[in-house]
Amino acid sequence: GKTEQVDQSSHKDVPMKNAVMMLNEMFPPPTAPQYRVTSMTGTPNNPTFSMTCILLDQTFSGTGRSKKEAKLDASQKALQEMFGKDFSEGGGTKESGNTSNPRSLSEIDSWLELEGKNPVSILNELYPGVIFQLVSAEGPSHAPQFCVRATLASLSYEGRGISKKEAKLHASKALLVHIHRVGFDPMTGNMKSGGEGQPDTVRADGHSWADKVGGLVREQFNRLFDGTTYSKRKVMAGVVLDHAGITTVICLSSGTKCVNGEQLCLGGSSLNDCHAEVIARRCLVAWLYNQLELAILGRTSVLQRDQEGGFRLLHGVS
Repeated sequence: GKTEQVDQSSHKDVPMKNAVMMLNEMFPPPTAPQYRVTSMTGTPNNPTFSMTCILLDQTFSGTGRSKKEAKLDASQKALQEMFGKDFSEGGGTKESGNTSNPRSLSEIDSWLELEGKNPVSILNELYPGVIFQLVSAEGPSHAPQFCVRATLASLSYEGRGISKKEAKLHASKALLVHIHRVGFDPMTGNMKSGGEGQPDTVRADGHSWADKVGGLVREQFNRLFDGTTYSKRKVMAGVVLDHAGITTVICLSSGTKCVNGEQLCLGGSSLNDCHAEVIARRCLVAWLYNQLELAILGRTSVLQRDQEGGFRLLHGVS
């Protein structure tokens, strides 16, 4: 392939170590190297993998008896061709992966066969230097809430969950979504790529928006109830308005209770269902009626008259 000398200002100096680690440290996201399995040849008990390393619009190929060896070989060639030096002794020995249960070539995709793996495993495999840190542990013993931060170079994302493991999982998802625009199956939580092994940007956009909504709702809840007895109530629901890129929490609720059957009120004078999502929906309906009244009076509102009758949301409002 064509060899080009790299601008010394485009990377940072790092100590000698494993070639894969050196590339990841020299070129942090968003210019981090991307690896892709291109083929697998040989017999099932003695396969040979071919892999490419894409870095700064250049492609470098490597081979090995395992994907790990092929990835290391491609990284070494990238360093050698870009910097004119042999880094093959910069980081330990090659290790053969487990080939006792190899997969056929048709099953190998361009995402290092990562589809279906746990997001934490994916992140550690792609970026061994990722750092996880416990930020907070809140709530009562029977309903704890943990927050874990995943940091890679200058990028940092947080995840929350009822256990440290779940919080770490969500932080890993958020970081992968930001770097690679990947999506995750809503049922299993595993990574899903597009039809040809490419990042699922549609699902990734949905995850990014969902994470943003969740963060806004939590921040608003803490802002309103921090320091009160209500701050321990962590079952929340909310509605977020986006107007031309400006987001606002318009509804926020918390609750898990329902009125017992013998105490149900059929006259409408009390709330029978006080689950957070039900309360949030009732708040949204009340807010929309208020916006409708403002629109009728000609005041500032997110609603406008529709030419076909009735009212509709302004353009750019969601």
